[in-house]
Amino acid sequence: MSISVRNEKVSIRHAVIADAENLITLRKRLFKQTQYMLFEDEEYNPSVESEIRFIEHFAQSLNSTVLLAFKSQQLIVFMHSMYGISR
Repeated sequence: MSISVRNEKVSIRHAVIADAENLITLRKRLFKQTQYMLFEDEEYNPSVESEIRFIEHFAQSLNSTVLLAFKSQQLIVFMHSMYGISR
């Protein structure tokens, strides 16, 4: 899916295994730049293999997903939506 943001094309799609390294790089950059994240920059050190397992887990889930947004083929945004159980 593509949308226009400030007259620039942004593509949105589900994460795939090939996105693992780029997703790690984006998260590290965000954790370094932002104070109020789940991890401090030095605390976040996943391997590519663990990121692949993370992406595979979400890809196999019926009610969870990882969405990625790209501008000029560069990853700019990620979003995780995790399932929950209502009570």
